[in-house]
Amino acid sequence: MKTIKLTTNFKSLLPALFLNFTILILWPVYATNDVWVDNGDGTVSDVATGLIWEQILDGSANNYSEAITYCDNLSLAGYTDWRLPDVKELTSVVDYRNYQPAVDAGAFPATNNIEFWSSSEFASDTSQAWRVDFVDGRVIASNKAVDNLARCVR
Repeated sequence: MKTIKLTTNFKSLLPALFLNFTILILWPVYATNDVWVDNGDGTVSDVATGLIWEQILDGSANNYSEAITYCDNLSLAGYTDWRLPDVKELTSVVDYRNYQPAVDAGAFPATNNIEFWSSSEFASDTSQAWRVDFVDGRVIASNKAVDNLARCVR
């Protein structure tokens, strides 16, 4: 969170009260990750988190269960321990400086302007899970029967 401190002196407006107060305004400042390493094998590494991501997608849209199965069965770059990322991990790929898609196109070429599943279920309704919209980086709950893309991580 970024904090901005605004101090207002109301002495000129209310001379009899001599009020001074401070207002704190908080809003999220999204970190963007500029530390991607193209491994040259269809994967990209995030130096900040240590995660390795599937770089090039197969383009198949899947429901939530199929997306989990796809990642669990993925064999890529000599690794078989791939999984569907949780929502926090998936949002670490978002680059809020970009739009349509909101991602580093150098690290993740040909990323579609579409939603990607996370493994995180919606707490109050487990028929839904969180997804990230790579048009602009929004995080949205969606019915698990809906088809979205999957980008696997290890």
